[in-house]
Amino acid sequence: MPTAPILVVDRDPWVRRLLSVLLTSNNYSVLETDDGSEALGLIASNRPGLLIVDVAISGMEAAAFLTNVVERGYKGPIVVLSASTEAGAIAERFGATHMEKPFDPKDLLDAVTRLFPTTSNRIVRPVFVSFVFR
Repeated sequence: MPTAPILVVDRDPWVRRLLSVLLTSNNYSVLETDDGSEALGLIASNRPGLLIVDVAISGMEAAAFLTNVVERGYKGPIVVLSASTEAGAIAERFGATHMEKPFDPKDLLDAVTRLFPTTSNRIVRPVFVSFVFR
């Protein structure tokens, strides 16, 4: 397992859970939050190796969050994962990879493997996650 975690920042708890299950089942350590301010604290204290950020986060706009991230010295890869029409422009502004929601889990894992290489050979296993909406 990589030593640095992946930080998922998304307002939607279902998306955070899906990403957490998908990534942890593929031997990644995952931190998650919906809040930009909390995410900045997690970055400072946990030094993640990859950020997966939606444009819709609590506490601040995504562009302001990413500006703070860069100003605080984060140099790792960023994936902007969003259905927002402005996500592509935000990703380009910060040199991030843009992926649209809904996303194919295999495509996301391919991007994570490419952006966050590890010394171990990773076997990507399909993960089937079922959520019951009530």
